[in-house]
Amino acid sequence: MRKIRAAILGAGFIGKAHIEAIRRLGFVDIVAVAQQDRNSAEETAAALHIPKAYGNYLDMLKDKEIDVVH
Repeated sequence: MRKIRAAILGAGFIGKAHIEAIRRLGFVDIVAVAQQDRNSAEETAAALHIPKAYGNYLDMLKDKEIDVVH
């Protein structure tokens, strides 16, 4: 079975809890995160081991590798 590739829009306090819960499902990979600005997104992605970071959610929505946004 192919894993669902998810992106997270906003990863503040509760966003981090959602990421942890999603990862526990086992059939979803978190592949991207979008924050208010690029630097914040890159810091969050690095800290949470997420491969892609976006400072603009509209750019994230154009990513064809993403199946779902949370």
